[in-house]
Amino acid sequence: MITEPAKIFLPLTGLGVVAAVFHAMVTGDHAGSALLLGLATVAFAASVIITTARDNEYAPATVDAAEPLGRRPLAPVRLPGGPGWPAMAAVGVGFGVVALVTSPFFGIAAAAFIIVAAAGWLASVSVDRTGRAPDLMPFGIPIVGLFAIGALMFLLSRVLLAVPEQASTAIALAVAVVIMAAASWVAVKPQLKPGTLLTILVVATIAMTGGGVVATIAGEREIEVHHGGPEPVEIAADNIQFNKDELHFAPETESILKFDNEEPVPHNVAIYATPEFTGLAVYQGAVIVGGSVEYRFRSPAAGTYYFRCDIHPLMQGKVTVA
Repeated sequence: MITEPAKIFLPLTGLGVVAAVFHAMVTGDHAGSALLLGLATVAFAASVIITTARDNEYAPATVDAAEPLGRRPLAPVRLPGGPGWPAMAAVGVGFGVVALVTSPFFGIAAAAFIIVAAAGWLASVSVDRTGRAPDLMPFGIPIVGLFAIGALMFLLSRVLLAVPEQASTAIALAVAVVIMAAASWVAVKPQLKPGTLLTILVVATIAMTGGGVVATIAGEREIEVHHGGPEPVEIAADNIQFNKDELHFAPETESILKFDNEEPVPHNVAIYATPEFTGLAVYQGAVIVGGSVEYRFRSPAAGTYYFRCDIHPLMQGKVTVA
C-alpha cells in the first residue's frame, strides 16, 4: 500500500524524469538534465523509504497459549518483500560509471542514489532493532527540497542570462514574489489536499523546465566585460628601434604603458617635456633586457611631449596627451 506522503513524491519523480529527458533532447545540456534526474531520484527514493517503513511493515508474532507467563514476547516479524537498498546502491554505482564515461554531472544522480540507499538501509536497521517504523518525512522533504531548489536556481539562471539585463532584474524579483506568496499560502492552509499540492508542483515544474529549455536554446546575451584600470598603450622595441613613433594618453589620469623589449639589448621608455630631452623626465621607465613590463604612471596635463630610450637616444617619438 502506498502512503499519502509517497503519493506526492511519486508524481514528482515522473515529472523530474520527463523534464530531464526533454531538457537533454532539446538542449543537449548535461548539467540541467543531471540536476533534474537527481531531483527525480531523491523523490523516488523518498517515496520508497516512506512506503517500506510504514506502520504495517511488521506483523506481531503470535505466542502459544501454553507458554508460561512471564516470558518475554517474541520480536515482531518482517513481512515478505523487504526494501532492496543494495540494488539501489548498485544503481548509484552504475550512474557513477556513466559519469566517468560521459559527463561528470551524472555524478549528482549517483550520489543521490548512494546516499538515499544508505539512509534507507539505516532506517531498516533501526526498525529491526526497535520494532517501530520511523517517521522519515523529515528526511524526504529536505532532500527533495534541496534538489528542487538546485534545479530552480540552475534553470532560472539560464533565463536570467538569456534576457536583457533590465528584464533579468524584473524576472528575478517576480519569481521571488511568487515563491513567497505560494509559501505563505501553503503555510496558512494546514489541511492542503495532496491533489492541490501536486497541481502546484506540476505547474511550477512545467514553468521552470519550459523557461529553462527555451532560454538555453536562445543562448546567453552578450555580457560587457569591464576591466579594472585603464587600457594599456603598447609599444615594442626591436633592432634598436621602436615600432611606434607616436603615443597617445588621456590627460592627468592613471595610465599604463606596456613595453615589450623583443631583443636581448637594454631598453626603456622615458617621456620628456621638450624635444631636446633636457631637464627632468616627466616619466622614466625602468630599463629591461628582453621581456616585457607595464609602466604605470599619472599622465601629465594636455599637450605635446616626447619619448625616447635613454640607453639609445636615437630611439624616440612624440607623445600626444589630449
